[in-house]
Amino acid sequence: MHFAHLPAGYITSRLLFKHFKLRAVSYRQFIFWGLFGSIAPDFDLIYFLVFSDNIDQATQTYTTHHTYITHFPIFWLSLLIISFLWMKWSRHRSQAASLAVIFTLGGFIHMILDVIADSTLVFAPFDNKAYSLENTFPDILHDLPYWELGLEFCIIVWALSLWLKRS
Repeated sequence: MHFAHLPAGYITSRLLFKHFKLRAVSYRQFIFWGLFGSIAPDFDLIYFLVFSDNIDQATQTYTTHHTYITHFPIFWLSLLIISFLWMKWSRHRSQAASLAVIFTLGGFIHMILDVIADSTLVFAPFDNKAYSLENTFPDILHDLPYWELGLEFCIIVWALSLWLKRS
């Protein structure tokens, strides 16, 4: 997925905000941290492009940055569990815990979207085999050209409709 990470973060934040109202979190902060979390895993791409030994390799291989820890689903799942525990133990006192939950949830959803369309090291660091839904079910998806773009389009339209309802 290339374009749906930010809209997916908006959808998640928008739909979950009502559950966090008791924590006195502002809507803008909540949406910001959800959006930021949804693109945070791709900050490793900046590191990859800046510090790559071979510039030609960096420009030719987009998914190589998926080998960094910020693209390990277990990393985001661990952070999500920790932030949920923090929020549970802090009760209604900590806005930061709520923002940590939506941030890490955005990162975890980013991982889910990457597994759908790109090769991702789902079980890293324990297994270095890359998985992708596209590679797992090729017979089903082979008959649907550009299914990834269709899915991204649906996510974008959903986010736009939520945003237009808010406006």
